Amino acid sequence: MIFNILFSIFFNIFIILQYLQVVSGLKSQNKTNNLYQILIDNNDNSYYDSTNQILGTKQFTKQHAYSRQPYVANGYIGSRIPNVGFGYALDTINLWAANSSVEGALNNGWPLRNHRYAGSFVSDFFSQQEKLTSTNFPELDEVGYSTVIASIPEWTNIKIILSVNGTDHLISPEALIDENNMSNYFQNMSMSNGVVTTSFNYLNDLVNIKTEVFAHREISYLGILSLNVTLLNPNEYMMDQIDIQVVDILDFNSSHRTVLNEYGYDLKNGAIFMSVSPENTDDSVASLYSTLQIENDIEYNTAYSKINEKIEHSLSCKIDLNNPTIIFNKFVGIISTEYGNDADFNSTFKMAKSSILDLSLNYTQLYDSNYVAWKKLLENTDLSIPGDSLLDMTAKSSIFHLLSNTRSKNVADNRGLPVSVSGLSSDSYGGMVFWDSDLWIQPSLLPFFPKISNKMINYRNATHEQAKINANSYGYDGALYPWTSGKFANCTSTGPCFDYEYHINIDIALAAISLYMSGGGDEDYLRYTAWPIVNDAAKFFSEYVQYNETSGMYVTQNMTDPDEFADFIDNGAFTNAGIRSLLKWATDIGHHLNETIDENWMEISKNLYIPKADTNITLEYTGMNSTTKVKQADVALMVYPLGFITDESNLNDAVKDLFYYSEHQSAAGPAMTFPVFVAAASSLLNHGTSSESYLYKSVIPFLRGPFAQFSEQADDDFMKNGETQPAFPFLTAHGGFLQSILFGLTGIRYSYEMNTQTNKIERFLRFDPIKLELLNGGLHIQGFHFLGQTLDISTDDDFGYIKHKNGTQNIRIKVPTRNYFSDEVDIFTRNNKTSNFEKRTIGNEFFGREEEKSKSYSNGTFITLEPGEEVKIPLFKPLKNIPSNLAEGKQVANLTEGVPGDVPFSLVDGNNYTHWQPANKSSISRVIIDLGAYNSSNISGGQILWGSRPAKYFSISVIPSVFNFTTKVQMNKIIEEESISVIDNQVVLPSKPFYAEIVEDSIIDLLPSNVTNFEFNFKNINEKYPNHSNISNLIRYVLFSFEGTYDNDTEVTGATVKEISIISSD
Repeated sequence: MIFNILFSIFFNIFIILQYLQVVSGLKSQNKTNNLYQILIDNNDNSYYDSTNQILGTKQFTKQHAYSRQPYVANGYIGSRIPNVGFGYALDTINLWAANSSVEGALNNGWPLRNHRYAGSFVSDFFSQQEKLTSTNFPELDEVGYSTVIASIPEWTNIKIILSVNGTDHLISPEALIDENNMSNYFQNMSMSNGVVTTSFNYLNDLVNIKTEVFAHREISYLGILSLNVTLLNPNEYMMDQIDIQVVDILDFNSSHRTVLNEYGYDLKNGAIFMSVSPENTDDSVASLYSTLQIENDIEYNTAYSKINEKIEHSLSCKIDLNNPTIIFNKFVGIISTEYGNDADFNSTFKMAKSSILDLSLNYTQLYDSNYVAWKKLLENTDLSIPGDSLLDMTAKSSIFHLLSNTRSKNVADNRGLPVSVSGLSSDSYGGMVFWDSDLWIQPSLLPFFPKISNKMINYRNATHEQAKINANSYGYDGALYPWTSGKFANCTSTGPCFDYEYHINIDIALAAISLYMSGGGDEDYLRYTAWPIVNDAAKFFSEYVQYNETSGMYVTQNMTDPDEFADFIDNGAFTNAGIRSLLKWATDIGHHLNETIDENWMEISKNLYIPKADTNITLEYTGMNSTTKVKQADVALMVYPLGFITDESNLNDAVKDLFYYSEHQSAAGPAMTFPVFVAAASSLLNHGTSSESYLYKSVIPFLRGPFAQFSEQADDDFMKNGETQPAFPFLTAHGGFLQSILFGLTGIRYSYEMNTQTNKIERFLRFDPIKLELLNGGLHIQGFHFLGQTLDISTDDDFGYIKHKNGTQNIRIKVPTRNYFSDEVDIFTRNNKTSNFEKRTIGNEFFGREEEKSKSYSNGTFITLEPGEEVKIPLFKPLKNIPSNLAEGKQVANLTEGVPGDVPFSLVDGNNYTHWQPANKSSISRVIIDLGAYNSSNISGGQILWGSRPAKYFSISVIPSVFNFTTKVQMNKIIEEESISVIDNQVVLPSKPFYAEIVEDSIIDLLPSNVTNFEFNFKNINEKYPNHSNISNLIRYVLFSFEGTYDNDTEVTGATVKEISIISSD
């Protein structure tokens, strides 16, 4: 698939470079002929080594910028690594802002709004703050302190001093090294062992400096830095040796929101130490014990310094041609009171010290054991997308980033594992825990790493008693979790419990239930962990809802749904649908456990109001109108992950919802929005490839290079986002992307039904795979856990497969037919077509098994899969939106800049409610469509569907199939010299009337598109190729150019192009 040369969203050179640096190195592992790699072949600053799973860059950035930094983490400790490979660094440039000197340009976002920095963190190390820079409900500061993460003293901190001919040369992050003194630079991050390596030659290639940094995966309290200094070319300086000093540093000033307890040095053991506590917290402490050693058998001098809340230990030696390489190793033990079950306030220093002194400090052995630990963790676990190397890399990097920031070992039983939005390398969002943990991160880890998911649920279980106190304080039974949690789960100014985002309680309950449904939790877990959470949520919501005598329905008031553009509204659709689902879950689980349930729960569940427009489009909330821009995929969340849209009565309306909200998403929305659309489109739409275009829309605008980290926003320029700084790295998006693959494109769901005879829950796996038109070869999931069994799940171009790889128990799989609804709806006149769409025919010939092992029902087929067996399912293959459209599902790229968040795949996805839009209407914008190397269809013309802003003119050129290109230079040359005009500046005229009553009254509806038909004029082609009898089947590439907009308004952006069809006349 072609990617745009500027990738739609990027409108300054820094943004362009950021994304190109992610994908430029993908050529090294590409297995398909994707044109986007051709478009970026001149950028070689970054690379991706797929064989060794390494992401890296060869470009040294003198200034410190958060989005270009890697990090090391193991789920307990973490540190963001600046350009030189070690140390603490404040950001000095914002690559996304036009001017870094503008106030706030170097800051993080809400609620801290502090200067961004490369620092170190330890899990669950929360400070308490009387007030924060920004809060939503400052009056709640009077009720209790907020808790935000505290950073610890930077454990990778060293400095290097080279003495050359009487001049000292300092290498440290603060030095802002001149790139002219540096060569052969690279910095990379290994996704196979978590090691960040940085190497460069310095002082005209006099020396090479190389560091390796990692947080040991198995020995989770251990941070390691190895420094190699190699003498390369002393003759340049007319000398045969140089003096080198390496200083180990623990600096209290590199920690934030902490108080210093003690610091000093241990002369006997050659170490330094420091102990800090989070601010306003008297029961938490973190101790660091660090030793610096020289691996070589040489003479050296040692010295200590203690000044200005900083402790240093230096080693000095000479490096010469007899000993050209000196190796320094720094080992740091980091123990906090939150580590495991044994640490307490008085023991952390002793534990940190013994963790180093009792360990065999052999760097090679520790490096190898760390690699083995990562290998064991990732063993038999993989997610691959062979048809697209960018998506394949993003899948693997997302697993890596989530694993780096989570763990299952040494988690205190009374705390569980709090996982923040940005993990262990950033204090974005104050390191607090949101719904991101429950709805986005935990479910993406659950199929592969159920033990980690269990620890994350245990955090909610550990704070459940406080949630019950919260509900009681507002006069309600049950439990009420706050919007943000940290050390505690009390109601705070950042995390209100009442009159705000009540859906957090549904999200937590869903996560708890999913762990059981997947088999990650047993019956005891269901009874003692999940049931109390679900039961107390049901108790609260059954009291919170109000009965409306007039409508005979239950309603909700004064809430905020996930879409935070609309605060304090009534009847939030996602929340109300969630309450309805939750009450049914509570009823079913209560029956299963023989617990007492409230009979009113199902009464409320059946009669809780979900707001709808007169057009049957679901409203996000009561009173919503069409002028509303949508931040978050509230209504789409009802399809996935909530699973509320399940029957014929609402499936067709859900299609309308999908179309409407796809058009109304704000460009400033967060990165986890469109993964939900992937799942919704996959399960709802019978036409087109928009599940895949939404997939690209989930990645391309948000992924940042060179280390494949997601940003929260498509446009990171805070001056264009209402001064909203993005969270980074945004683990939520990594989780969302993984879910779009694991559950979206496969249609996998953890499901259950109630046995009417026993009243027990019977679990099964729903499998609903679709044909992936843009991703040849499908996808492959290795190591999917379900009910204690291990499965391999895959698709190719025709079938979906589930193999029972490990375990001794049978599992049940349901394959739905989905033959009772259709997305063929004449939406504007609101007349449903009568045709049904038969999704697939299931027969035992697909299974190679006896008849009794599968059983068909009206809505699907149940299959019993035994250990060692593999089942093969025919894929659902969506039809084309226009049967004769040669462009649908083909490769496409925009050659000019698009608006933030748009991707060109929307132009050919068979979905009339997605679009691509040029960033600037004042210049001609261009897109190119590849009809394929073997296209032989006769082409006559086509159609363009416009959005709310048709173009003023458009032109079309074609390139015959005799031409091909493998480089960007060739492509530009062929476009310039060989493209042939078939339409020149055709005027665009509206084909539909202006629906004044719809627009002026802000009615929620789906308006029909303006359509421009065009016919190719083959005169120019015939003149160039006079001997070809049927020139219309020579065409491979079609180049569209758009100019201006029909309305001469003041908006800068260009035309909204919804769909392009190129019609075959065969």
